[in-house]
Amino acid sequence: MVPYQNLAAALTLYPPNSVCINSDCTNIAPLKKEEKCKAVVYTLSNGVQPAWNVHVYCPRTCEVLVGNIH
Repeated sequence: MVPYQNLAAALTLYPPNSVCINSDCTNIAPLKKEEKCKAVVYTLSNGVQPAWNVHVYCPRTCEVLVGNIH
């Protein structure tokens, strides 16, 4: 078990894409989770919030990694 893996987070950030973004990929299956990492989100209305940032990848051979811009 990774230390702090079960910490509560106010937000979980997922990429906006549900399928592969590679134009040469024919995959229509949902992207698979690869990893999540701790993040901090700064908001005007709620201040600083703990979050998980989730990166996903294409399960086909292209294996494009999709994530959020930090």
